Amino acid sequence: MKDLNTSIDFLSGVGSFSTINQCESFIRKLTSLLKDEDEFYIDNKPVRIGKQYKLTVKSVYKLYGGIKIDDDKAEIALQLPGTFCRGMKNQEEGLRTFFESMRPTRIDLALDDGKRRISQEAVNTLGNKGDYVGVDSYKLISSKGSQEDDTTKTCYFGSGGNKSIRFYNAEAVHGIEADRWETTLRSHYSEQAVCEILENSNKFGETIGSLVTGSIDFVERDHDYRYQPRYKFWQSIRDELPEICLKAPSQEYCIAKTLRWLEKQVSPSLGVISEGVGKEAYSKYMVQLAERGKKRFTEHHHALVKQLRKNEANLNG
Repeated sequence: MKDLNTSIDFLSGVGSFSTINQCESFIRKLTSLLKDEDEFYIDNKPVRIGKQYKLTVKSVYKLYGGIKIDDDKAEIALQLPGTFCRGMKNQEEGLRTFFESMRPTRIDLALDDGKRRISQEAVNTLGNKGDYVGVDSYKLISSKGSQEDDTTKTCYFGSGGNKSIRFYNAEAVHGIEADRWETTLRSHYSEQAVCEILENSNKFGETIGSLVTGSIDFVERDHDYRYQPRYKFWQSIRDELPEICLKAPSQEYCIAKTLRWLEKQVSPSLGVISEGVGKEAYSKYMVQLAERGKKRFTEHHHALVKQLRKNEANLNG
């Protein structure tokens, strides 16, 4: 890969062991993978990482997590931030060791472009024009630089919380002479990414790069918003990497998940509104709410509408 470098910048996962001693042995195994010595400790303070854990785990290199002990097992959630990942002797070995015992919940992957093929202003223009595929939204945000009180701009592309891509000056943030494309993958995307990396361990760096470029595509659009050819800067990066396209979960899965969320989380609040304002006012409010929501539809939402119309019987079941 000419002028391209890749790395893992964040890992998190959950797992279970028979005893807390096994948890400690696993953490010790992780810290032994670092170039320098690391020390961890377990504190009797509760911590919330997705759910409540009774004990907190911390290390000098910022390993962070929680442990919950039940009668027959010890559940653990761990996060390895960039400080820890960059300190590993071998990131491939670290990834394999971590996910031998943990189920992936998040992975951050970085692709540094030393050639700096496109400026941030140009990427911002593409984002504002909507000349991208694979994510739902774009915004320009401010983030911390490498120096105190220093800020840098980041082009941020997002997709439903489970996939996001950031583009920023790595020199300003990490002291690396390159522009960085960085993707955060959660849930099913993180599981898919880990599988791809472990199955293609002979092409470790290239696979990471392909997962970053496979998270988004930059294409020209005409006035009817039909997809046109890929932008040359993005094609030149993808030409150096294998082709990997991250797959979204099935529409049936997305619909089922949305309905479960409505039933478990939203229905009590809707019941309160209905009882408080009466059925007629409630119905008018729901129609207005739905109409406002339609104005924010993405291609993903339109696909779900089509799927719901096909499976209308499921809603009445």
